[in-house]
Amino acid sequence: RILEAASVQQMRSPQVPDLEPGQGLMWFSTRLRGRDLIGHDGGDDGVSTAMFYDPATNIGVIVLGGGGGDGAEKVLARILRLAPR
Repeated sequence: RILEAASVQQMRSPQVPDLEPGQGLMWFSTRLRGRDLIGHDGGDDGVSTAMFYDPATNIGVIVLGGGGGDGAEKVLARILRLAPR
């Protein structure tokens, strides 16, 4: 284990709940395809990224893509649709 359990919990806890209730220390809590996920997405000109983890199934997905927009999120959603529950 790299991090103590208390450190992981702090990272997942909302830091500014009035502003962004699902955001911890750069980790977001979200629900996608019926799964409660923890992760982060983003991008820049020509780059689209998404990295999310499903604690219930221990499945993590990282998508790095060229292009822009929401391409990585669409690929992530498709992978999670195919992943075991």
